[in-house]
Amino acid sequence: MNALPPQLLEQVRGLAALARQPVRGASAGHQRSRRLGGGSEFAEHREYVPGDDVRFLDWRALERTGRYLVKRYHTDRRCDVQLVLDRSASMTFGTTSDLPDAAWGPWPENKWQVAHVLALSLAQIFLRQGDRVGLCLVDGAGVSALPPRGGQGRLSSLAASILSSEPQGRADLPDALASLASLRSRPLVIVLSDLLAEEDVLPTLQLHAARGSETWLLHVVDPAEVEFPFEEPTLFSCLESGGEISLNPRELARQYRAEFTAFLERQRRGCLDAGINYQQVRCDEDLVQVLTRFLSD
Repeated sequence: MNALPPQLLEQVRGLAALARQPVRGASAGHQRSRRLGGGSEFAEHREYVPGDDVRFLDWRALERTGRYLVKRYHTDRRCDVQLVLDRSASMTFGTTSDLPDAAWGPWPENKWQVAHVLALSLAQIFLRQGDRVGLCLVDGAGVSALPPRGGQGRLSSLAASILSSEPQGRADLPDALASLASLRSRPLVIVLSDLLAEEDVLPTLQLHAARGSETWLLHVVDPAEVEFPFEEPTLFSCLESGGEISLNPRELARQYRAEFTAFLERQRRGCLDAGINYQQVRCDEDLVQVLTRFLSD
């Protein structure tokens, strides 16, 4: 699976109407985010407060109700979207290569394929609505970044950057996210990662949420990481350090499942407490359903 399967691309184009509504940090422009402002489509009334523009007072409502109400309107906004993609070696783990092809194409073989297909699918949706999409790739070689841009050909440049290298080494996601948080802009931030880094990414994700950026964490996990289906003595290798250990899975299966379940719950709860949107993505899930769930939340 190289980029976006043609069948999936066709379905992705039909998902644009599900794009979520208000986002923070949008600049005046075209489409996507339906925010309240000075556009032409009426949205709602609210009570007048000193300093409001008197041009938006609803005089007819004053005559009917005796209340000073201000009319608010929808205005079209363009949103900057920043995709942050974990390209560390741990993302190459996968056990879904034998699944039959889905209606949208061949099944991703590992976490990396799931993550980059989702990233490009989201980029396609946002770009079709006139938004600008940036990319931050983080792997053992460091950080590779593309600033937010829109227009024709943008999806191709994002795909070329994503597929320019295979996952490698360890990714310093906290450092990359901290660098993004130091910028003046407040884009919609979407992080795709298995969160198996040595450092916790939640504190730096919280920086973005605290600055007013809508922040999402798509936590990519393989079904074998959750279910631990191994039974026979197995040699386990660390994809990032190269270390190996031989274990009898039957002796530790229960403890492993309990600890991994607790790990998933810590990520979910930590995001909830920090005002970060969290969505777990299993590699054996239908990607169209994953995208639909994301866009509908």
